[in-house]
Amino acid sequence: MEGASEKAERKQWVLIQCRDMTIETLEGLREQKQRIENLKAEIEESYNTYHSPGFYSFGKQSGKRDPVQVAAFRAIQKKEELQKEIEAFYETLEGVEKWLLTLEDYETVSIIRWHYLLGMNWRETNKKVYGYSDWHRSRKRINRFFGRE
Repeated sequence: MEGASEKAERKQWVLIQCRDMTIETLEGLREQKQRIENLKAEIEESYNTYHSPGFYSFGKQSGKRDPVQVAAFRAIQKKEELQKEIEAFYETLEGVEKWLLTLEDYETVSIIRWHYLLGMNWRETNKKVYGYSDWHRSRKRINRFFGRE
């Protein structure tokens, strides 16, 4: 069981962490997730040499380049970019998860997880947390938590 001084220290640490964590950081997670999905789609598309940008150069067929080789090279570059993006995403995600473990307000934690980490919209988040489909309550709770309202 925690002593009074340990609880006070923990609360102080949480307050410091809350100041460091922002809505922008959480929204950045959603953006990173979307960039990862876009890169995956680009990689998938680069294997289709019929539509590959390397097959044509300014509207004319390029006789000097092998479109398969160009597409493979671009796919390799995109895979490296994807790997860096995934590493950055998981680094940020790990920090957010550690921060969430320090919070005592379980409703706020649930809202953050459903909306920012799992990518649900505000209506779906509210339905999961409160049981009815309304987007105001969850959004307002987060805004109040971060001192925006």
